[in-house]
Amino acid sequence: MYTPFRHLPGATLLLLLILLLGAAASPVFAQAYCSLRDPVISIDRLFPEADNYRSVVRVVDRAVRQQVSRELPPNTLHFGELGRHTLYIALKDNIPLGFVHSRSEQSRWGLIEVAWALDLSLRIKDFHLQRCRNAACNDLQALQFRRHFFKKSYAQLRDMLAPDNRSVDDSQLPLPEKSKALAGAILVCGIKTALITQYVWGKEVAEAQMLARARQAFNDAATVELVPDFRSERAAAGVRAEQAQLARAYDKQGRLLGAVFHAPHDIEGQAYPVWWAIDNRAAIAGVASDSGWPSEQVGRVFDATVGKSFSASQQCANQVELMALEATRTTMANLKE
Repeated sequence: MYTPFRHLPGATLLLLLILLLGAAASPVFAQAYCSLRDPVISIDRLFPEADNYRSVVRVVDRAVRQQVSRELPPNTLHFGELGRHTLYIALKDNIPLGFVHSRSEQSRWGLIEVAWALDLSLRIKDFHLQRCRNAACNDLQALQFRRHFFKKSYAQLRDMLAPDNRSVDDSQLPLPEKSKALAGAILVCGIKTALITQYVWGKEVAEAQMLARARQAFNDAATVELVPDFRSERAAAGVRAEQAQLARAYDKQGRLLGAVFHAPHDIEGQAYPVWWAIDNRAAIAGVASDSGWPSEQVGRVFDATVGKSFSASQQCANQVELMALEATRTTMANLKE
């Protein structure tokens, strides 16, 4: 009977077997970076209010690796992290609630795998460890530790890092010595997740955000269509139109309901992300700030624009109404396809 490799020297045969085993293991190793082990269970755990989800597959390539290296030196993506990854969009009544993304991070104890939940503004909602072999895993899985991440944006997570950009800043998150290394790996993983989600799935994130906002203003909103390179009709200082987004909203029959205009607004010396819903008759159907208003009084001034129409600056009694006018003009100039 012929046996493959039976005439090879022992050392050569051993080396060949090691190489073959390594090749066989590499797909498993690579897949560990991007797999959500059980999407249904993870999404139910992280978004218990969800009744469905949608998955979007994109490629994480070397350009993304370079972006991470620039934004977060000396951290980078391992080459095994490159390839096809999946973002899960949690839904309730087909309206997006947020996102679930699984990422892995190298640590002293091998790979840790973390399933992250992000809200529509890409702030951390929660996370759970899918794979962890460190003695501190149970402590860092506990709510007492996880809550330090809740509602944190990418910038706020970065502020939790020590100057080395790898470990946790003790002044912000004091931890037992045994937990510090693992906590640093989890924090870096969360920062990478927020950055990569925006960088790789930016279009899907924007569509989900706009659809959720459209549904708040238009009960029949079923789909949205982002409007790229739209014309901005400037009417007021304080609206950062160069950073604006615009999306048309449609019902299930494809009828145009209006649009959502979203941009940073300068309010009391700070930038607030504000969205306006404008119906197809040029009336304000809704307005809100993603991060909340600086005060109840400011919120009441914005709320007072709902139901009104603005077509000329002479109609506007204050700066907020001028902002409403800019949102209306831009929307109506780009409402038709």
